[in-house]
Amino acid sequence: MASIAMSAPPELGPGVSHELARWRSNQYRDIQYSLSLKLAAQGEALSGKLDIRVEISRAAADLVLDWRPPSPQARVWDVSVNGDSPAAATTRSDHLVISRTRLRAGRNMVQLRFESPIAQSGRAITRYRDREDGAQYLYTLFVPSDASTVFPCFDQPDLKARFRLEIETPGNWTVVANAPAEAPREQGGSRLHRFAQTPPISTYLFAFAAGPFEALSASGMRLYVRKSQLARATEEAGEVLHLARAAIAWLEEYFDVGADPVRNALTELRAMGQVIFTDDLPDISASLTALHKVKSAKAGS
Repeated sequence: MASIAMSAPPELGPGVSHELARWRSNQYRDIQYSLSLKLAAQGEALSGKLDIRVEISRAAADLVLDWRPPSPQARVWDVSVNGDSPAAATTRSDHLVISRTRLRAGRNMVQLRFESPIAQSGRAITRYRDREDGAQYLYTLFVPSDASTVFPCFDQPDLKARFRLEIETPGNWTVVANAPAEAPREQGGSRLHRFAQTPPISTYLFAFAAGPFEALSASGMRLYVRKSQLARATEEAGEVLHLARAAIAWLEEYFDVGADPVRNALTELRAMGQVIFTDDLPDISASLTALHKVKSAKAGS
């Protein structure tokens, strides 16, 4: 009886309960997400395909993902498990539950399609319209637990995963994400952006920004700016990038970069070197991301 109870997930309710988090931590390992997204300049929604690879310790229970659709327009469909479709999947109290019938102990793959709304403010995916030139920009903010309002996932910090991202955008757009980008590929009037796989990160750290950015480079770092802010940013880029480097150096000293996970996190950020320039202040996003990643590394990631 004890082993049967242990293999069954706890009763599901809104959010991620402590019991569910502990149960999933014991059940799931080696998680990978592959996202293929499509963005339009005036689009009201983000649509995409998602592949989830996960190792399951035992296949005697349903697979419990988090899925909190922010509006009736958000949806998930075409769910398959290990190549078999359609798979039995139900939404239940902020979760997408995949039936155990096609799961197996060891490696599993769940594939699905999804669509999520893009908002003007206050959502995990936000559209910003530049007041000066009317250009459209999109960005994500999944902190603290909003990745699951965009796509089904294991939205708890200790279930870290490797992310691989592909985005189709209008032809004049640039995309910035958590990992190094491959050279964009032009296809008709659109542009396909692909990124290398990230190291294991929590879902709230996965992020991207997209739009007709201009990029300024100095000393191995890049500053992404809206076109309307290019003149101002050109004047201030040197100081902004100097501050970003200084912030990373401070974090290295503060967190005593002696443990390998900490060193690796900061070394990766030095290599990425990306800062995004806003209207009012330079947002030292590389430094803020470093702080999150270093904290995770110190916690044993």
